[in-house]
Amino acid sequence: ARGAFPGNPGAIGTVNSTMTIRGDGDDQSAEKAQQLALPADPAAADERKRSELISRLNAVLPATIRVFHIQKTSKNFDARLQCDRRRYEYLLPVFVLEDGVVRKPDISLPGLPDTLAKVAEGSLSVDEAAEAIRTEAREEALQGVGGSTMTPVEMLHEVMQQYVGTHNFHNFTAGLQSNSAQAVRFMIEISAEEIVVGGEKFARIRLYGQSFLLHQIRKMIYAATEIVRGTAPSSAIADCLRGGKQYLHLVPGEGLFLDQVEYDAYNSHKVAAPHTYPLELSAEAQEQVEAFKAAVIYPTIASSLESG
Repeated sequence: ARGAFPGNPGAIGTVNSTMTIRGDGDDQSAEKAQQLALPADPAAADERKRSELISRLNAVLPATIRVFHIQKTSKNFDARLQCDRRRYEYLLPVFVLEDGVVRKPDISLPGLPDTLAKVAEGSLSVDEAAEAIRTEAREEALQGVGGSTMTPVEMLHEVMQQYVGTHNFHNFTAGLQSNSAQAVRFMIEISAEEIVVGGEKFARIRLYGQSFLLHQIRKMIYAATEIVRGTAPSSAIADCLRGGKQYLHLVPGEGLFLDQVEYDAYNSHKVAAPHTYPLELSAEAQEQVEAFKAAVIYPTIASSLESG
């Protein structure tokens, strides 16, 4: 696309390339900052030239990779190290939240004997009994979390608020002890809402934090999902955030992607117009990102989870 120095195509090490990456080492992203040394200044006042370069790049890229913005940075800028906040999304099929199987002995089920008695006398089918047990278990597990009148996705949203703030996430990663300073992370905001992709219902989980550990998000979602399903007590997340060692599974990695990167410190201290400008997307570019997510990323995730 005539955007690199002569002789550089195919030699990525010669263009000083760095990028932001996902905490689980996957390249799936809606918005990723890629740093490259280019021969011209596409961030100059000529907006037309910058748009032309973006168009040329997108013309040679596959449809699953798009360039939304190009911006000049300071000389020693590092896209990965100077990223101070990240937003992730995870798509979770709603049926996962509804398909609970009671197995935790610390969940009290006062209605269980009566349910089993009805099965024995034939007034209740096995399937009806299983659903009654799942419902009671979910209600018991969510006592103090939000109650049983909410939808499973609304329950998930409430449960995951326990992660917001500064916590020790040593149980949500690998290779860190409870006394490790590296395990302490700050979660700014977490939300969950229901969306429909390809006719199927998904919980769209958004996580906003300063930084994330390897596997942290996938283990966070696993613990919260088990509480909503009624297969873990409502205290499970609090227990995992304490000093004792707990074992947590991982939800599938296919549902996770990096949604947005932010450079607040850089924008506050390194910006000096007309030489450098803030690293942020325009409203138009952000709309393009959202459209790309809806048209490419969400369907790809839905398809991969269905085939998996």
